[in-house]
Amino acid sequence: LCNAAKGGVLFIDEAYSLIDSSGDDAFGREAIQVLLKRMEDDRGDLVVILAGYPDEMDQMIRSNPGLSSRINTRIKFDDYGPADLGRIFETLCKRNDYVLPPESRHRLLIALDQVYRDRDRHFGNGRLSRNAFEDSVRKMADRIAGVVPLTQELMTRLTADDIAIPGASVNDIDAWLKQP
Repeated sequence: LCNAAKGGVLFIDEAYSLIDSSGDDAFGREAIQVLLKRMEDDRGDLVVILAGYPDEMDQMIRSNPGLSSRINTRIKFDDYGPADLGRIFETLCKRNDYVLPPESRHRLLIALDQVYRDRDRHFGNGRLSRNAFEDSVRKMADRIAGVVPLTQELMTRLTADDIAIPGASVNDIDAWLKQP
């Protein structure tokens, strides 16, 4: 991979998974050693980006003195807010030719806002919107499965009842909608 990325960027997502927490993973240690050597030998011809959750990345970088001395720039990206998550969902709707009426959008944004407020360190961020979109499309498909005849509008319109958010039940969302 380093050879293929030479002259460009090597992006390693969830890079912390290269380091086993027990320290017993010989393959992970070897991968880090090769990466360190290539970062030094090809420093003018290779950019390496290691990405992952902040705590796990800090632990990984501290696990090897070579990493901590070579990784001198860190960028932390904040979680998307509820409005951003809603825009991601709407972008997925547009890209896949689904219609999101105002009442569906309202239900979506109320649920995203509450899930965002209740988030923990395992919050899925943008993935939450993608999963919500996919779950909502599945709910719509289940709703219209027995409908005859199927129309374009039925197959592309996400109703408020179709909106599904991972980590939020229908009852949760209904209760949040009743709050001022």
